[in-house]
Amino acid sequence: MSKISSFFNAINHLFRSTTKQQWFAFICFLAILISLGALLPDELSIRRWFAAYNAGLALTAMMISFVMATRHAILETLFGGLDKLYILHRWAGMLAVVCIFLHWWFVPQPINYPDASMASIGSDMGEWATWLLLGLVAISFSGFIPYQIWKWTHKLMGIVFLVSVFHLFFAVKPFALLSPIGLLLMAVSIIGIWAWVYYAFGFNKSKRMLGKVKEIRHLDTVTEFSIKPIGNTVHWRAGQFAFINFLKNNNIPKEPHPFTISSSIGSHQVKDKNLVNAPRFSVAGLGDYTKKLGKHIKKNDLVELEMPYGDFIFNPKRKTQVWIGAGIGITPFLAWLHSTINTDNIDVYFYYCVRTKQEAIYHDEILSLLSSHPSIHYQLVLSEQARLTPDRILHDVAHLNNKDIAKAGVYFCGGTAMRESIRTRLIEEGLAPNAFHFEHFNFKS
Repeated sequence: MSKISSFFNAINHLFRSTTKQQWFAFICFLAILISLGALLPDELSIRRWFAAYNAGLALTAMMISFVMATRHAILETLFGGLDKLYILHRWAGMLAVVCIFLHWWFVPQPINYPDASMASIGSDMGEWATWLLLGLVAISFSGFIPYQIWKWTHKLMGIVFLVSVFHLFFAVKPFALLSPIGLLLMAVSIIGIWAWVYYAFGFNKSKRMLGKVKEIRHLDTVTEFSIKPIGNTVHWRAGQFAFINFLKNNNIPKEPHPFTISSSIGSHQVKDKNLVNAPRFSVAGLGDYTKKLGKHIKKNDLVELEMPYGDFIFNPKRKTQVWIGAGIGITPFLAWLHSTINTDNIDVYFYYCVRTKQEAIYHDEILSLLSSHPSIHYQLVLSEQARLTPDRILHDVAHLNNKDIAKAGVYFCGGTAMRESIRTRLIEEGLAPNAFHFEHFNFKS
């Protein structure tokens, strides 16, 4: 009975932890797997079928990876944020590598084609694509390479795809191009080529604009600045982020980095009314890039701004909420408080976690903003005295207003180790896994 109970508990956990976007992705992927298998000719041997199946799946996985890289707004909505698109992008890329290798391993040995025939060239190019893809992926997944090289490895992935499409059209295959499976793979090829051209050659410009740096402040190890767009009206929702690329400051590497916007549109606390609709950013000097930014940023620096992205948005339907901003992870919650959110009928347990009081650079700003949010229970947590623990959160939620953590929504922005420690324990205590909200910010891996 215990094994049966464990099985049903695991199934229950799976359903509770899966979001609508994840179910959508899973159903789409399952449909692809079934379609590719069902449309291949029935008379193939198992080895021949497996080789052809992996070839089709590899081509489809590369197409999906390219489509995710377009960052299209519709895809963000479908899958729940840009970070989810990048996760799918990476997994699709890894799947393509595995499938291409399996295709190459299981495909029957090529017959002796006439020299320089299209079939011979198509067969050879399939093998070239395998080794080129493996090399590019190895470079791409190396975290130490410079951004410009990393970026070009991604652009060159399209060459692998074009070679694979050539292989599809001209190599000997166990189906006709105008058969159902042939037509499906031709459609996959067209979509993949379009997606690669769209992102690799910069056609996804709808969210890009130029701007100038304004109002720089240095607060302990954090650099705060606003960016005023040039000739554009910019819109975003509180909690979203932007990619910033410094174009003419030779002391700051020319590569786009994501930063959360720490203000909202029309914030009433902006001193310069010309900057009411200028996004504010708060950047902690935690790595080489951010330290250079803090040291060398200058007023009127020209930047390329790409925004808005992200799905870390306040949800008024959750009547019990836990907000946890650790260090510079306080920024999305600052944006929420600056916006017009209504928390009157919502119990919010808000924790600002820093090591020392000196590092709590936004404590006073938060206190001034909380005057219009009486239902928010705010605590400044200093780790030099006592760290924020899951037990403390559970105690506050249960005893302050007799609320149940199982019905709460938890919003976290901060370090991975702290996030996973709190997330794991709260889920064990009944929090729905899909009610723990955070965003991945590692877009280069």
